[in-house]
Amino acid sequence: MCSSDLLFSAIDRELQIRGFNFFVHFLSAGYSERPSAWGMPKIDFPHHFWKDFATKISGDHLHLNPGLIKHLPNIKSEFLMVGGPWATPTGIVASFMDNSEHRIAWVEGNTFTPGRIKGLSGSFKRLILGRYEFVAVPGLEGQRYVRMLTKQKSRKQRTPILPNLVDERQFKAKWKVSNSTKKDVRSRFDISDKERF
Repeated sequence: MCSSDLLFSAIDRELQIRGFNFFVHFLSAGYSERPSAWGMPKIDFPHHFWKDFATKISGDHLHLNPGLIKHLPNIKSEFLMVGGPWATPTGIVASFMDNSEHRIAWVEGNTFTPGRIKGLSGSFKRLILGRYEFVAVPGLEGQRYVRMLTKQKSRKQRTPILPNLVDERQFKAKWKVSNSTKKDVRSRFDISDKERF
């Protein structure tokens, strides 16, 4: 299982204890895209894979899921969490749906490679973030990223941060990997400089 599957399984178990139903809408049939060595583990939480029309731009997949977009108005829930709310057309559309009582944006940005946070792109991200009551981030670095993004705005963003329960300070690298070593690893596995790994 990949880390998100383990996370979703844990969330599902905890929410069931508290009397909530949990459902995950995947933007792509992710298992078919994973290396065969990872196996095909059974997903043990309620979910649906939506047909995906993805195109790759600058190393990132831009997901468009017409079926999910059409289904969004039918999703009436107390809480709706959207992962990467400005990263895909589907996420952008979901950000402007008003059929849930509480809305959570899951944001995985970091301050080391923040992308565009100024100008039109930054304004667009802040507009979308303003549509959410809460922001969930994977730890302290995600929290710093959201603060960096929202400080670009004169009006302070009043969004509570819901950090990951994992204390990432416990997992610091003991040594720094040199750029030449990174270049060697990329070369050995035929990974271009533009691809993330």
